[in-house]
Amino acid sequence: MMALITAMAALAIDMLLPAFSDMRQSFGLSPDSTQLSVVISLFFVGLAIGTPFFGPISDAIGRKRALYLSLSIYAIGSAVTAFAPNLAVLYLGRVIWGIGAAGPSTLSQAILSDRFSGDQLSRMMALVRAVFYLGPVLAPLLGGAILVVAPWRVVASVGLLTAIAIGLWLTRLSEPLAEEDRQPLGFRETTTSIGIVLHTRQSLGMSLAIMFGFGSFLSFLGSSELILDSVFGRGNVFVIYFSITGVLYGVTAFSISRLVQYMDSRRVLKFAAGAHVIGSLGMLTIALASQGTPGFWVWIPVFTAANCAFLAMEPIAYSLALSPLGGRAGTASAVVQFMSSAFGALLAWFIDRAIDGSVLPQGYGYAIYSSLAFASVMWGLGRSPRSP
Repeated sequence: MMALITAMAALAIDMLLPAFSDMRQSFGLSPDSTQLSVVISLFFVGLAIGTPFFGPISDAIGRKRALYLSLSIYAIGSAVTAFAPNLAVLYLGRVIWGIGAAGPSTLSQAILSDRFSGDQLSRMMALVRAVFYLGPVLAPLLGGAILVVAPWRVVASVGLLTAIAIGLWLTRLSEPLAEEDRQPLGFRETTTSIGIVLHTRQSLGMSLAIMFGFGSFLSFLGSSELILDSVFGRGNVFVIYFSITGVLYGVTAFSISRLVQYMDSRRVLKFAAGAHVIGSLGMLTIALASQGTPGFWVWIPVFTAANCAFLAMEPIAYSLALSPLGGRAGTASAVVQFMSSAFGALLAWFIDRAIDGSVLPQGYGYAIYSSLAFASVMWGLGRSPRSP
């Protein structure tokens, strides 16, 4: 259940991608129009707007009620998008859809924190991530399959049906946040909770590690197609590469979920963070040695390995960020989500804007951000007591 809830954002983003051609025709746009590309950005705008709210709300009224609220907004956003008569309404629908998607992506992590702790929480986080990473691979395939037999509006309606189905499934879930652990809802109380999260060394250290890691990883998402085309002349393999890496990332997360059954999750985290630095320094070395234009088969394996290392550390760092907060896990999850998406995107922008026919910007960016992520992990774990 938590894996599917976590994947709802990826479903809303990627399922609609194959429908862009039909959507341009439906709205009377030219085949090369870029007016539809903004629907992805607007979804992330909604996601950024909704993230700071659903965590504190869930700490006050309980996870299930907050999740039902977010699912309702998610369903409304999907419906508005599906039945949009013009671009203005389509854009509005995507913002609403993104706001609704912020709830599931934030609250699923808080629910796991309510139910599990210590290494078991890290294992469950990794299992959820294993499914999440497969979302960007499977969602476009599902959207494309629907388009074979139905118009794009049916594809957009899948979000509505998904929200209804998960809402029904949630009736089987007992409220994970006990009444006595709930926090008052108000501006002062929320800012106090955020302050506690940011002043808890382990939580802040893990949040910073995830933020810096996402700074490099989001540059992979944003610039891979450009690099494959302009540096390697292989833009035609982007979809294949993206699909293969999605499977690899899922396998990585699943492997980590198994590994923490036999090893302390903190040791695994340190190892993964160190591997991320080594892989990133390998990228920089290759980029410098080739003056920014390495061979495809030299760069891609090291680049992919560095990403796998980050995605191995991310679910463990997330679980350790939430572990010390108890009833404030919803707020803590919102803080982690906001830092990784908003500030991580800003860090990625510094890499993306510098890319111009060379992989050197990514080499430098990965080396710097991975080193800062490793330092954040070591600082965050330095004096923190081990979770039960």
